[in-house]
Amino acid sequence: MRIGPALDAVLRTTTIYDLRAAGAQDAIVVGAGAAGGLAALLLAEAGLRVLVLDAGWRQSAQRSWVRRATATITRTLADPATLRLLPPKAVPLGKIALRSVGLLRQPIQSRCSVWGRMPEAFVDDRDCPYATPPDQPFVWIRARTLGGRVGLPGHGRQYYRLSSSDLAPRDGLSAPWPLEPGELDPWYSMVERRLKLAGAMDDVPWQPDSHLSRELEPSLNQFAVMAAIGARWPHSRPMLTRFAAPLDALEGAALTGRLRCREGAVVRQIDVDRSGRVRGVVWFDQQSGTDVRACAPLVFLCASALESTRILSLSRSSKAVQGLGAQSDALGRYLMDHIVADSYTHMTPPTTA
Repeated sequence: MRIGPALDAVLRTTTIYDLRAAGAQDAIVVGAGAAGGLAALLLAEAGLRVLVLDAGWRQSAQRSWVRRATATITRTLADPATLRLLPPKAVPLGKIALRSVGLLRQPIQSRCSVWGRMPEAFVDDRDCPYATPPDQPFVWIRARTLGGRVGLPGHGRQYYRLSSSDLAPRDGLSAPWPLEPGELDPWYSMVERRLKLAGAMDDVPWQPDSHLSRELEPSLNQFAVMAAIGARWPHSRPMLTRFAAPLDALEGAALTGRLRCREGAVVRQIDVDRSGRVRGVVWFDQQSGTDVRACAPLVFLCASALESTRILSLSRSSKAVQGLGAQSDALGRYLMDHIVADSYTHMTPPTTA
C-alpha cells in the first residue's frame, strides 16, 4: 500500500509510551487491511481517537539487510521483463531459482502467485510456523503489511456482492448465514460508494448488482472477448467486472488528525475486566521487544479470519474460560480464507477452511 505523507507522519510519531496512557484513544482497531482501514476511517471521521495495530513491520536496513537483499533478488527473478531477456530454454531454470530462494525462509508463502513481486510483505515461515494434521494440510498465506492482501501487487481490484444462494446455500452441506434478505445491502452500498466502484448493471440473480459510481459500456476488445466466450459456451452469460482501486483509508484517517498507528504489533489478546467488559488490547511489540497494553472502551477485531479466531481464543476471563465468543460454539468454525497459490507437482495441493 502507498504510504502517504499524513500516514507516514503518524507512523513516525506513534510511540508506545503515548499509547499506554489512560484515555489515550477511544477505539482500537486490530488489523490494517481492507476492513481495518475502513473501520479506522469511519471512526476517525465520527470524531473518535483511533489506534490501529498491525503486525507488519518495515524493519530498518541494518536489521533486515538479508531479507531486503533476498527480496530484491526475488523481485528481479519474478519480473516478466527479466524472464523475457532469458532464452526460452532458460526460463524454467529462472523459475526454479525463484522457487529455491523462496524455500529458504518462505516455503509456504512463496506458493502464492504474487509472492515474487513483493516477498517482504509476506510472513517469514521459519519465524512464524504453524502446524496442521498430516492428512489435512492447509496453505496459510499471510501478508503482514498496511493495506493487507488487497494492497499486494496482482490484486484483481474486483468487488462483488454475495448472492442469496451464497448466503443460504442449497447444497445441504453448508449452514445458512444468520442474515435477513437484503440486510447487507446498505453496507455494501456504503463501501461501494467509498471505492467509487465501476462496472455495469447486469440484473442477474446469481451476481447481485452493485451501487456503481460509474457505469461502463464494454470496449471493442471486451465485446470481442465476451462474444468468444458466448460462442464457446452458448449457455454462459459473460459480464463486465466490478472494479475499483483499493481505498486509501488509512491516509484518509490520518488526515483527520485523530489516528495513531503502530506497526509490528502482534496482538495477543483482548483485555477484559472481571465483569467481562472489554477494556483494551495486549500485544507483543516487535519494535521494542516488549509486551504492551493499551486501553480503550471499544475494540474492533479486523484481522484475518484465522488471526481473529486466535486472538478471541486467547482472550480469556473468569466469564469466558475458553475465550471470548466460545460459548456460542461458533469460534473456530465456519472459517473462510481466500487463497491464490501456484501449483507444484511435488507439493500437496492447498486446501481451504
